[in-house]
Amino acid sequence: MSSGNDHPAASAAATPAPATPTAGRTFIIPGELVHLARMRSVLSDEVCGILIHKNISEEAARAADVVPPTFADKLFTLRSLEQPTHAVLDEREQADYARCLAHICADPRAHYLATRTYFNSAFNNTIVIERMVLNTLLLVRRTRPARLVSSSTPHSIGAWVFATCFELLGLPVFVLERTPINDRAWIYRGLDTQKVVLRHEPPAAALGASSMKLLKEQRGGEPGARDANGFYLSRMDLSSIKGADSNAWWSTGRELGFLRSGRLVSLPVRLASFWLKRRLLQSYHAACTSGLPQNPFVVYFMHYQPERSSLPEGLFFVQQWLVIRLLSWALPAGWTLIVREHPSMWLNPLDITVRTPGLYGEIAALPNVKICSMELDTFELIDKSRAVATLTGSVGFQALLRNRPVLAFGLPAYKDHPACFSVSTLEQVREALQAVQGGSIQERFTDEALTRYLHWVEANSYCVDPAETDWLEARLKNFTDIYARILSHRVSLQ
Repeated sequence: MSSGNDHPAASAAATPAPATPTAGRTFIIPGELVHLARMRSVLSDEVCGILIHKNISEEAARAADVVPPTFADKLFTLRSLEQPTHAVLDEREQADYARCLAHICADPRAHYLATRTYFNSAFNNTIVIERMVLNTLLLVRRTRPARLVSSSTPHSIGAWVFATCFELLGLPVFVLERTPINDRAWIYRGLDTQKVVLRHEPPAAALGASSMKLLKEQRGGEPGARDANGFYLSRMDLSSIKGADSNAWWSTGRELGFLRSGRLVSLPVRLASFWLKRRLLQSYHAACTSGLPQNPFVVYFMHYQPERSSLPEGLFFVQQWLVIRLLSWALPAGWTLIVREHPSMWLNPLDITVRTPGLYGEIAALPNVKICSMELDTFELIDKSRAVATLTGSVGFQALLRNRPVLAFGLPAYKDHPACFSVSTLEQVREALQAVQGGSIQERFTDEALTRYLHWVEANSYCVDPAETDWLEARLKNFTDIYARILSHRVSLQ
């Protein structure tokens, strides 16, 4: 690792900071090197900086030769943000530094993200966060960007601090993400607002094939129904996870496979994960009840963690206990809250920092709260509920497709649907549940209203290859196309 005075961000210290950014200059976070390589042909002189989402040296990034030589000095990495530096800021920059650092350290997501990356204490994570803030300001000084465009919501500590500093400096941040329709992507503006950048395109005469498939499978599917490959229709977006087509929540063979993967130095952590997951599943079974209540209920679908969908897009509610507590307090008299864990918590490797052994028992002990069996079909839970609650989960979109209102505590892709209530306070949760209880929102669920919403999604998003069946490949194709449009000024970022 080079010394602080040698790395590119620090070397900019002698360059006076510009009074204003140069119009049109775009800093991008395209992902890792393999993602940047796909964009090689669309890069233009408008790109003033590229942050590679990988903890490698800048020299290694340049040596990969994934961009033309003229872009080599514009390549930075997560390590660029981590490195110690002794650069001195001018008076204005020092004020920006203090403001950015105070804001970021006051946001609990910074510490969640740092702990996820470094497995360190919050006390020591603060030093890394401080370096990232300082190095971001130095990179902004050097590259003079007018905006940041990121492939996906930044969800590592480095990328998130970097993007947050941009916003605090008054530089707009645009995010490329999937829409509720998986084969389409659109552009958001604002990390914690995610306002859709409108295309102002007239809607097509008919809905696309993917939208029609959603209507057929997710709106019309019956509980327990399976597709042509035998996969549960109700387990939308889970088909790529091994074991998601059955109810075998524990597999010793699968867990031994997780134990064998990875480096020897991390084996103790994987052993701890094996033990904790077994204990968690046992405690879940002990806490759950059979069947569903006869009285009205709201169902809260927990998130697999850690993932972008909860950290940082879950906003303040990364720790889902906070959501469950608020829902428990806000329920109308005689209503029950049903909580169900995410299947991926049992099917994927367990991060030992995200669940405590006593969590499910504590949830079940809350007033009017019950934990339900993993065997209950998602469609059945949605159809028998009065409302669905989630942070950002795709299960919320399933609920909207099946005429159930959603309480979203984070920033889901479907937040603009008229029956999605964005809530963050106890009062907002109570008001949303009162609207649900009063039945005043039924007009938001007509076939016409849903078709109008899906047309709106299609009209303001992009789909390069409607025939692409792999959602990840479709995502990458769409993102490359959007970058090409942005850098050739065929998209107006407002």
